[in-house]
Order: sequence, then structure tokens, then C-alpha cells
Amino acid sequence: MSFKEIQKEKTAQIERILKAYLPRVQGYQEVIMDAMSYSMLAGGKRLRPMLMQETYRMFGGADRVIEPFMAAIEMIHTSSLVHDDLPCMDDDMIRRGKASTWVWQPFSSGRYPAMPAFISFTLSSSSFLNAVLSIIIFTLAQYLNLFFYFINLSV
Repeated sequence: MSFKEIQKEKTAQIERILKAYLPRVQGYQEVIMDAMSYSMLAGGKRLRPMLMQETYRMFGGADRVIEPFMAAIEMIHTSSLVHDDLPCMDDDMIRRGKASTWVWQPFSSGRYPAMPAFISFTLSSSSFLNAVLSIIIFTLAQYLNLFFYFINLSV
């Protein structure tokens, strides 16, 4: 198999993992959930979760316990991209060949993909590693939210 074929196969696997950890598009928060799905499934190389999985395997991991972490790291990355595209930041109307989330769904916010990232950790098996990583990622997500909150206030 060539590198491109392997990357395509791994990207498809990561897309399936992301879909499994996204909240259902239903209920009162349907607009936000729909925007999250739109942002998360808009394509991309998925290098972060790919590198996380390969690092896990390099250190002897062979099961699926890493999958919620893979989804979480991509959710946090996508959240930062959604914020980066906002008019108060780079004012980008196109992301990954599609309309940016704020253009496609003006009533949504980029902060929301970070919360399912934290939830995906807590739904995974309860181990010390999961607890530590959950705290680190949740803290990172909170700092990102605070950063973008203050950026929005200053504009």
C-alpha cells in the first residue's frame, strides 16, 4: 500500500470515530449540534488523531481505548478553526472548501465542539490515564474558550 492509500484508509476510520462521538442532532439545541456536525465532518487531513493513534501503538497500545481521545483532539482542533474563521479574527468565509461555520450557520458558536471532547473522555474506560488526560484536555479547552471570549470582547 502507498502512503496516500494508508492515509485515506486511516482518515476514513477517524471519520467513523468522530461520527460516533458527536452528539445527536435533535432537541432544543439542534442548531448548535447541526453546526458541530457540519464543522467536524467538513473534511481535513485528520493528522492529529492519526498521530495520536500511531503514538499509542508505538508504545504498545493495541485496543480501542484511544478512540475517545482521538475524537477529542480533533474536536478541540476544529473548535479553534471555527473561532479562527470568525469575523473578529481572520474573517474567513471558506474552510476546507466549504462555507465557514459562522457563514453556514450564523447562530452557532465555535466553543461547543470542545465540550463533547471532554465528555468523550469521561465516557471512555475509567483509568488513571483517562482521568489525567481528561483534566489536561478540559483545562486546555477552557483556556481556549476564555481566550476567544476575551478576543470577542475586545473587538
